[in-house]
Amino acid sequence: MKTPQKSAATVMAFLFAVISAPAFAEDDGDGKLLLQINENRGSWSANSSPKKEGGQNYLYFSAGYYTPNYGITALGAHGDTAYRYNSPSKDDFSLAAFTDSTVSLYYLPAPVAGANIRLGADFNIPTGHSRFSSRELASLMIDNVSKELNLLSSYGKGFNIAPNVALSVPYAKGSFGLGVRYELTGEYDPTSDVADDSYNPGNILMIFASMQYNFTEAKSLYLDVSTTMVGKDTQGGAEVFKQGNAYSLTARYVTLEEQNRVTYGLTYGWQENNQMYGAGGLTTEDRNTNNNYYDLFINTAHHVDSSLALNGIAGYKSVKPNGYDEANALYDGGFGKIYFGGGATSYFSKRLYGTLDLRFFQIWNANDALEPGGAVYRGFNIDIGVVYSFGGA
Repeated sequence: MKTPQKSAATVMAFLFAVISAPAFAEDDGDGKLLLQINENRGSWSANSSPKKEGGQNYLYFSAGYYTPNYGITALGAHGDTAYRYNSPSKDDFSLAAFTDSTVSLYYLPAPVAGANIRLGADFNIPTGHSRFSSRELASLMIDNVSKELNLLSSYGKGFNIAPNVALSVPYAKGSFGLGVRYELTGEYDPTSDVADDSYNPGNILMIFASMQYNFTEAKSLYLDVSTTMVGKDTQGGAEVFKQGNAYSLTARYVTLEEQNRVTYGLTYGWQENNQMYGAGGLTTEDRNTNNNYYDLFINTAHHVDSSLALNGIAGYKSVKPNGYDEANALYDGGFGKIYFGGGATSYFSKRLYGTLDLRFFQIWNANDALEPGGAVYRGFNIDIGVVYSFGGA
């Protein structure tokens, strides 16, 4: 199987940003420029015969300029993915390409009636690879485990603009928050060898709310709830799909003791029925093809001293079967996943620090049309990063 390779061009782009950074940072004495580069390497394999296996390198870098009242962040990345899945006698899918770039802006006006306000806008810049050949599209993993195995699931799409606003209101024991984000999605061409098939995903509305409650100075509860509503997808001007509304709820209990921080968390997500193209246009699914899920986790952090911090994580994720009968071709039995790992953050100076994280996982994929006998996947992800700051105090 082809081994993913890193992109020298991405590294050069990051180095150019580093070289240019000091002059930029000196323009504003109150501002700080943060530069970050990360390399994430993942690998996985299944117990099937013939063997299914894959890997990915994901190299990404960002530059962010921040002041007390506003900030801007730009992110670029290069992904290299290869796997054997559909026809394991050879590489099913192999692609090394840049992804889309993103630019995010925010502004913090003066508080109004005690409420803190954040105004923002996110831009998706279509610098990535979005046009696949018919053969590449046919070889893509479409099982829901693909999102667990490959950190990078999309290389490119259209030019998107997402204005957003959030506010938080403090009170004696914590704070409340509320926000709205609306993404205007752009059209793009998903194929390189099919004419007149430009695709336009539906616009995305996200509404979220949060609450923080402090039992004591050392013990706090955080609640987050969100809903995501997506408009109708169109292709060649015709409506072809509408994703069901999705909802999520996350609860986190955090304890602080001297140099230790422990977070206990639970996330639950569910989604309504999709609408698909049929006779006479879009029709709602007879049963829900989406899978509900929950994720239990514990995250720890320990500050050894001013130059070193250690962290660890362990969790279990369960994706439930969808709404169809097991004999139906649309049935998806879901999967169970355990994961654990840890890492360290080393502060080399006031301006420079590095991170190293390693995570292992195992997935029990249940019976479905794509894997009638089910499968067990094992893999790991290792992430190495460096962050450097210019300017500021």
